[in-house]
Amino acid sequence: MRMSLIKEQTLAQVALGVADLAPVRALWVGHFGLEVVAERAGPDAGLALLWGLEPERIAGQLLLRTPAATRGWLHVVQFNDPAPPERAGAAPHDLCPKNIDVNCVDMEARYAELAAAGVTFRSAISAYEIGDIVAREVQAPIHDDINLVLIEVDNWPIDLSPRHYGAVTSFVLAVPDIQRESAFYRETLGLELLLEHRVA
Repeated sequence: MRMSLIKEQTLAQVALGVADLAPVRALWVGHFGLEVVAERAGPDAGLALLWGLEPERIAGQLLLRTPAATRGWLHVVQFNDPAPPERAGAAPHDLCPKNIDVNCVDMEARYAELAAAGVTFRSAISAYEIGDIVAREVQAPIHDDINLVLIEVDNWPIDLSPRHYGAVTSFVLAVPDIQRESAFYRETLGLELLLEHRVA
């Protein structure tokens, strides 16, 4: 995953490498209601140069967003002969990208409609509080061994699709040294620390 930032110090885009764009389109466009900003088929010399790849490795791309959202876009790149997914067989505490978060409203209804569409959840919906934040979430494995977290936060101002989803709102990384990682984003990128919480 690659992260880019815009002036408002928010998540601009998350880039995902995948083996096939079809399940991406079915889930993110068909179920979540994201719109296709742009798409491209075939090699991309510019992106290949940026990522240090041969252009022929790139098979296609989709740029998705919650309608009208200026941030949280999802840039999905399909590769020819892709390597195994980074999270293949990963445990929750393994050092790698852990999950992508998608906000929603009316969690029970979203859970039911995704379950009816064949999404398998890891657990029932759980609720928790962090300071003034009251949230409900549930996790599900999706395409390319990605762990999706569906989350609903009370009174959270978020752009939503007509299907009541907002993506991508955040992503979680498991790292060996949280202080060092935090210092990079604060000191190098100038971001502000919003919340520090120990998961028990």
